[in-house]
Amino acid sequence: IKCFIDTRADYYVENNEKLYKEFMDSTSLRVDEPERILEKYKVKYVLLSTEEEFAKYLLATRKYKLLYRDKKAVVLKIR
Repeated sequence: IKCFIDTRADYYVENNEKLYKEFMDSTSLRVDEPERILEKYKVKYVLLSTEEEFAKYLLATRKYKLLYRDKKAVVLKIR
Protein backbone atom coordinates (compact mmCIF):
# COMPACT_ATOMS: atom_id res chain seq x y z
CA ILE A 1 0.00 0.00 0.00
CA LYS A 2 1.48 3.33 -1.06
CA CYS A 3 1.72 5.91 1.73
CA PHE A 4 -0.01 9.29 1.25
CA ILE A 5 0.94 11.10 4.47
CA ASP A 6 2.46 9.65 7.61
CA THR A 7 3.97 10.86 10.88
CA ARG A 8 7.01 12.49 9.26
CA ALA A 9 5.21 15.83 9.34
CA ASP A 10 8.34 17.94 9.00
CA TYR A 11 9.03 16.37 5.58
CA TYR A 12 5.57 17.28 4.28
CA VAL A 13 5.66 20.82 5.65
CA GLU A 14 9.02 21.48 4.02
CA ASN A 15 8.20 19.85 0.68
CA ASN A 16 4.51 20.60 0.15
CA GLU A 17 3.12 23.03 2.67
CA LYS A 18 -0.18 23.48 0.79
CA LEU A 19 -0.89 19.74 0.76
CA TYR A 20 0.04 19.43 4.44
CA LYS A 21 -2.30 22.28 5.40
CA GLU A 22 -5.12 20.78 3.32
CA PHE A 23 -4.56 17.41 4.98
CA MET A 24 -4.43 18.84 8.50
CA ASP A 25 -7.57 20.94 7.96
CA SER A 26 -9.40 17.88 6.67
CA THR A 27 -8.31 15.44 9.36
CA SER A 28 -9.07 18.04 12.03
CA LEU A 29 -12.59 18.39 10.57
CA ARG A 30 -12.07 22.13 9.93
CA VAL A 31 -13.51 21.94 6.39
CA ASP A 32 -16.83 20.91 4.88
CA GLU A 33 -16.69 17.34 3.61
CA PRO A 34 -13.25 16.51 5.02
CA GLU A 35 -13.20 13.17 3.17
CA ARG A 36 -12.74 15.05 -0.12
CA ILE A 37 -8.96 15.11 0.32
CA LEU A 38 -8.99 11.30 0.30
CA GLU A 39 -11.12 11.27 -2.83
CA LYS A 40 -8.98 13.92 -4.51
CA TYR A 41 -5.81 11.87 -4.06
CA LYS A 42 -7.55 8.51 -4.62
CA VAL A 43 -6.74 7.17 -1.16
CA LYS A 44 -8.14 3.65 -0.86
CA TYR A 45 -7.03 2.68 2.66
CA VAL A 46 -6.72 4.71 5.85
CA LEU A 47 -4.83 3.84 9.03
CA LEU A 48 -5.74 6.11 11.93
CA SER A 49 -5.79 6.16 15.69
CA THR A 50 -8.99 4.65 17.08
CA GLU A 51 -9.63 7.85 19.02
CA GLU A 52 -9.24 10.27 16.09
CA GLU A 53 -12.38 12.19 15.23
CA PHE A 54 -11.53 11.85 11.53
CA ALA A 55 -11.75 8.05 11.82
CA LYS A 56 -15.13 8.31 13.52
CA TYR A 57 -16.29 10.78 10.87
CA LEU A 58 -15.24 8.51 7.99
CA LEU A 59 -17.08 5.56 9.49
CA ALA A 60 -20.20 7.67 9.95
CA THR A 61 -20.22 8.66 6.26
CA ARG A 62 -20.55 4.97 5.34
CA LYS A 63 -18.17 5.62 2.43
CA TYR A 64 -15.48 3.64 4.26
CA LYS A 65 -15.63 0.08 5.47
CA LEU A 66 -13.98 -0.95 8.74
CA LEU A 67 -11.39 -3.66 8.04
CA TYR A 68 -9.67 -3.75 11.42
CA ARG A 69 -9.98 -2.16 14.85
CA ASP A 70 -8.15 -2.56 18.13
CA LYS A 71 -7.52 -0.28 21.11
CA LYS A 72 -4.99 1.82 19.20
CA ALA A 73 -5.86 1.88 15.49
CA VAL A 74 -8.45 1.38 12.78
CA VAL A 75 -7.94 0.41 9.15
CA LEU A 76 -10.60 1.62 6.75
CA LYS A 77 -11.14 0.89 3.06
CA ILE A 78 -13.17 2.95 0.63
CA ARG A 79 -16.37 1.14 -0.39
